[in-house]
Formats: sequence, C-alpha cells, structure tokens
Amino acid sequence: MRTKVLLVLLSIVLLLISCSSTTRLMNYEIVDAAYSTNKVKINYPNINNMKNKNKQTKLNELLETEALKILELVDVTNASMGISYRIMNQSDYLLSIQYFGDTYSEGAAYPINIFYTTRRST
Repeated sequence: MRTKVLLVLLSIVLLLISCSSTTRLMNYEIVDAAYSTNKVKINYPNINNMKNKNKQTKLNELLETEALKILELVDVTNASMGISYRIMNQSDYLLSIQYFGDTYSEGAAYPINIFYTTRRST
C-alpha cells in the first residue's frame, strides 16, 4: 500500500513539474514590417511591446538596416526582388533571422536565389 501511495505522489509531482515548464513568455513580440518600392519588396521583422522602448527603437533600426543591406549588394535598377524572412531562434536574449528570396534582372535567363542571416542580442 505504501509503495502505491509513493508512486501516485511521484507521478503527480512529475506531472506538475512538466506542466509548469511548458509555458514561457518572451519579453517582446515579433511583428511584420516591409520595405517596398518599384519591383522590390523586402519583408523583415520588427520588435513590439518591449519594456525598454529605447532599446526596442534601436533594435528595430538595426533590423531594418540589416534587412535592407542586400540593396547595397544587388543592383535592382532593372530587376525585381522579393525577400521574406523566417525566425530561426527567438528568446529573451537572442533573435536569429533567416532571409530568403530571389531577384530577377530584365533579360536574364533565370532568377538568382538570395539567402542571408542576422543574429541580434535582445
């Protein structure tokens, strides 16, 4: 009888421990932002609802700068470009973003795939 009571209590404790660790809230949320001009559209993340608004503003400026850096590397004068993003890691301390898409220059035989990443401390 004593063994059964111990097993039941142990099962309850393990269940409570596993349930308490499954819910984790970030100290910020990710919202979509976009840059669009002519035939170029670049989607990138923005941080929202951070307690430190000054830090949030600086991080959003950095994220925008890094997302649009591709425009310095690729001539889009006679081209179209579409870039999307995927959040690869989001925690209270780190944000890792993967950008992917393509660009197609007028008269080219095929589009060129684009891939780049950003990692930022939050």
